[in-house]
Amino acid sequence: MKTAPWALATFSAAVLALAALQPAQAQDAAAAQPRSGMPVGSALAADMGCLNCHGTPPRGDAPAFKAMRERAASREGDRSGIAAHWVEEMRATTSGWRTIVGHRQVSDETARALADWLVQPLPAKPVN
Repeated sequence: MKTAPWALATFSAAVLALAALQPAQAQDAAAAQPRSGMPVGSALAADMGCLNCHGTPPRGDAPAFKAMRERAASREGDRSGIAAHWVEEMRATTSGWRTIVGHRQVSDETARALADWLVQPLPAKPVN
């Protein structure tokens, strides 16, 4: 079977274009992850499915991440205590009458990363 020269040239150009894009995508992925390899912040919450219940608007009785961040900001001196409380609360809701199935799927490391992200000060909004 003969291959038309233009088809081979088109294929080669597509492969080169994809190869050129790969390093940029790798840099973006690396920037979104800390050294532990875990995504941070809203990317982690989206990956874990947390936004399904804690997004805007929140589902049922789940607190919205926005409300949780505002609560942490109002108690600025005790951010680590709030983060530890949220991790304990997440662990307490993995069984019993208050079972939240999604919380079972979150490792302790991920729960700490999410809580640490939530208690970080909100970035200042630009004036412009």
